[in-house]
Amino acid sequence: MTEVVKGSMVEQIKKIISKTISLNDLEVTENSALSADLYLNSLDIFEIFVNLETEFGIEIPFFMSKNVTIKELADYIEAAIKRRDIKNKLVFNKTAKHQI
Repeated sequence: MTEVVKGSMVEQIKKIISKTISLNDLEVTENSALSADLYLNSLDIFEIFVNLETEFGIEIPFFMSKNVTIKELADYIEAAIKRRDIKNKLVFNKTAKHQI
């Protein structure tokens, strides 16, 4: 799993997208929509989502794929990582109390 650096999530997503599929010299910005602007089909998007899930240790619901932008995806991933970390901290604290 990659450590997330604040402000670089969009860049990390762009790197994962470019490693997953060929963008054919398309300009990719944070406002690029996966299907409308990058012309990705559902299989491409599914593969990207799987790679993002593996990289960040989260789950991304496939319904998000409908014309989601890279910025929206970055916001979702950052929020999912925060939720995961809070949940893990709560579980750890609960477990630690029982071991004392």
